[in-house]
Amino acid sequence: MKELYFLLALLFLSTGIHAQSQVNAYAQVTDIRANTLLLSQVDETFDSFEDREQILIVQIQDDVLSSNVLNDSSFGGVGQLLNAGNFEIAQISSHTESSGTLVSITLQNPLINTYSTGPNSRLQIVSFPQLGSPNYTTTTDMTAKAWDGATGGILAFEVINQLTVAHNISVDGLGFRGGAVSRNAYGAICSGNAAYISSSDEYGAKGEGIYVNNSANYTYGRAKLLNGGGGGSHHNGGGGGGGNYTTGGEGGRGYNGGNTVCPLSRATGGQGGMELSNYIALNRVFLGGGGGGGQQNNSRGTSGANGGGLIYIKAPEIVSSAGCSGITISANGDDAASWTNDGAGGGGAGGSILLAVNNFNINSSCPLVVEANGGDGGSSLSTPHGGGGGGGQGVIFYSNIGPLTHGNSRTLNGQAGCNSNRIPCNNLAGSPSGMDNEGIFEQITLPLELVYFEAKKVGETAVLQWGLSQEDQTAYFEVQRSTDAINFKTLAEIPTQTNQNDYEFLDEAPPQGQTYYRIRQVESNDDYLFSELRSLYFKEKEKVIRIYPNPAKNKLYLELNQKQQNIYLDLLDAQGRKQSIQYKEEAGLYHIYWDNLPEGIYFLQITAPNFHQTQKVQIY
Repeated sequence: MKELYFLLALLFLSTGIHAQSQVNAYAQVTDIRANTLLLSQVDETFDSFEDREQILIVQIQDDVLSSNVLNDSSFGGVGQLLNAGNFEIAQISSHTESSGTLVSITLQNPLINTYSTGPNSRLQIVSFPQLGSPNYTTTTDMTAKAWDGATGGILAFEVINQLTVAHNISVDGLGFRGGAVSRNAYGAICSGNAAYISSSDEYGAKGEGIYVNNSANYTYGRAKLLNGGGGGSHHNGGGGGGGNYTTGGEGGRGYNGGNTVCPLSRATGGQGGMELSNYIALNRVFLGGGGGGGQQNNSRGTSGANGGGLIYIKAPEIVSSAGCSGITISANGDDAASWTNDGAGGGGAGGSILLAVNNFNINSSCPLVVEANGGDGGSSLSTPHGGGGGGGQGVIFYSNIGPLTHGNSRTLNGQAGCNSNRIPCNNLAGSPSGMDNEGIFEQITLPLELVYFEAKKVGETAVLQWGLSQEDQTAYFEVQRSTDAINFKTLAEIPTQTNQNDYEFLDEAPPQGQTYYRIRQVESNDDYLFSELRSLYFKEKEKVIRIYPNPAKNKLYLELNQKQQNIYLDLLDAQGRKQSIQYKEEAGLYHIYWDNLPEGIYFLQITAPNFHQTQKVQIY
């Protein structure tokens, strides 16, 4: 399937149909059952979810709304953040389809974080492809699918060696969506505190944020909706800017019937989306909040702007090509549109960028800018009405140092919209909180990751070898072994050593049959990560003579060619879950019984101290 997607991408580029390339697949997660994720809204237009490949799992929204749902200025805050913003990289073990459509994937290892799939939550997976072999050079601008309320907003990929950026990489305006402008409605001027929440579209709609709003009564009005900006109220109030690392700016105060805006005590502009800086961390990031919509009565207001999306790039080195005029890696919020006489929309907040990059080598003729800026609020280009609030700045995380030579990083707050047609403007809507560039972080330890992990047979032993990057903060390793890839036993705990990046462990007595190994690496703060699985097969010295009858109804007989001591029997269903059975041994013949098991395929595991075998059994 990968080849088909690549050919389609080339076709789009050669025909000019698709000016920007995409490299990701997307799906909404509707439920989690052990290591299996149930999926809907699957979009494999530009990539596909394949076994053994990696995915990014991201909690876009969660049920975080505060219990205060009154029509007042405190509406729209955080109750508990729960799992919003959690993310991690995982590996697909297997997948299932129905009529050619992907319906579930099973992961190689358990998830590290917890995630939510309730009605006020949105959890998605995004493919995390490896581009190049091992180097990769961009061939056109790269982007992502826009967030649509279920999936999108994220561009993520890995390059094994050197990434050459010759084109822009952008998720500008692909994050949380801006609120709609109101319908034409002639309310009282300077109505002030009357409508913080409402189900009426006579007010501007709230921008989207980290909570899924399923209530019509929370859709319109001045109050923020988490990091989504509030909508303008009567009369011609501006929309609030979206928030992310900083708070969005408040919407313009509205029309006062003369040459001034409404007084502060009776302001009608939407609140700015809330600041998330206290929650943002290396393993918790967010899409930029959408700006709130303006309030209009003359069909001249504007909607709130979209926030920026999320970019996650892993590469040892990023270089720029020679001879370009400049390139960007950006997750900016959009600017809201300007018009006359009515309330304008708020700017979208900047999104989030994570660059797990050891080194930047930027050409002087092709400088690089990495940015997650807030969008500008729209202006009301007439006598004083309500401009839109500026969008808050986003965040940039570097695993090492950002591009210092011929490069620049910035997270700028969006500009407040103008409430009038004065040049220069003498009456502005609200500006975001904080100082520009507060959202830039360098030398941050990105999630734990092994550089390599290999297992090989040497005679009748298993030799395990693995390595770390120089920046890794692992405190110790647990070497774990399993015979079923489900239940693991820790063989050894190995502390990391200063200036040592490569490690080895010898398993002198591996069990016969298929054996699985993994490494659990643990950081000093107890964060941990499992490696990929590695498997080895050791020839079995003892064989089962026969299992009968097969298919079986409610009993089964197991006969071995040589008596074994300390035999343990387990019956697993197709999902790896143990079933209740009873068994007894008489003269080397094992009698196995069960009650009321559903029809289907099962697996009988026979385990002794130096013997392991699995046999398929059909039960009818």
